[in-house]
Amino acid sequence: MQKIDFEFPRRAVPGYLHPFLGDHYDVHQMSRYTNDTPPGHLFTLYFHGLADIGRSEYEYQDKQRKRQIEREKDAGNWSFFQEDINNNRSQITSQFVPIKNTKHLALKAVARIGGAAQAMLQALAARQEAVADPSGWKKQAELTAPLLTGTGNPHPIENGFAFLLPYGIPYLAASGFKGVMRKAAEELAISGGSSPWTLFLVWVMFGFDETCPLLQPKDRVKGSMWEGVFERLIETIKNASDLILADWLKALDLDPPPVSQKAWIRSLRPQNADDRRPNIHWQGLLEFEDAFPDAQAQLDVDILNPHHSNYYQRGETPHDAEQPKPVFFLVLREGATFVFRIRRRHTNHALWRWIPDWNSLLDEAFNYACDWLGFGAKTATGYGAMKVTTPCNQ
Repeated sequence: MQKIDFEFPRRAVPGYLHPFLGDHYDVHQMSRYTNDTPPGHLFTLYFHGLADIGRSEYEYQDKQRKRQIEREKDAGNWSFFQEDINNNRSQITSQFVPIKNTKHLALKAVARIGGAAQAMLQALAARQEAVADPSGWKKQAELTAPLLTGTGNPHPIENGFAFLLPYGIPYLAASGFKGVMRKAAEELAISGGSSPWTLFLVWVMFGFDETCPLLQPKDRVKGSMWEGVFERLIETIKNASDLILADWLKALDLDPPPVSQKAWIRSLRPQNADDRRPNIHWQGLLEFEDAFPDAQAQLDVDILNPHHSNYYQRGETPHDAEQPKPVFFLVLREGATFVFRIRRRHTNHALWRWIPDWNSLLDEAFNYACDWLGFGAKTATGYGAMKVTTPCNQ
């Protein structure tokens, strides 16, 4: 007798849920529960995070059965193996072991946005529109590449994904959206072009960030676009007082008040004994909202296939005989459309007099983010790229 080993993902959930969600992964049963269960719940609460390992037998000359076993194994057809087990042609050798070789099947069970999730996405979009500030900033953009976000969230496959809980729907968190917009505004401010963005304007609108590259030691920014920016900023203030900075320093109400703008900026470098950064508390003049994909968005399973893990992890000499170790992870498929929203904080602060056309400023930063930065993770390799689908100031 010949033998073929198989592994099938299974859920670690109470038995009373099996009639509704199934137990083992089965390609023919997925549509039964994915329509009514949001993908975020399938990825967290009900994930196929464990597996059963088994073995199927066939006669050496029975090539047809061998091909059928391999075909059903690759397709994830648990019903075939379950029937085989009942007929004593297959057997389970280990139960509830950590999933190893079939993570892609477990993720396929998640990568569906069914009717329940679509209804929630539509309801959230309607709710955001109903409570939107008529004078706020709004922009729509479409993914031109897969979106990967929330990879740092803990998960059995070691690559998380951002779902809004308890709804279980994919989204871009407001904090991540703000971070991309801030980075875009900073790069525009130091580019030396004709952009009206300045670093002080970034701090006023987005909040003060002591981790900004501008405030890092020289050796940390050497060779980057931030090299020399701190010194140029000091020279600019030395020649003429900055009006936005002057009003902002008044709003900060520092104790003791700064002797001069130049001295205060110098005190922000961390190696300075008189470090003022811990005393600066400024949230910024803008509020950002979570961004949700349209109801027609779809999830997908993507892959990285590193070929030289021993070289990267242990420094061994790479060679052509190494076995690749595929890494599977969830992404939001290109074509999904997001609506982004920003509003002014409810304050009549005098600083707004220096920002009369804040919508146009945000338009410029958003267009730059779409063209050059991207959203989410792995943007350096092209993930999270977007194109604007609504005109400016709409």
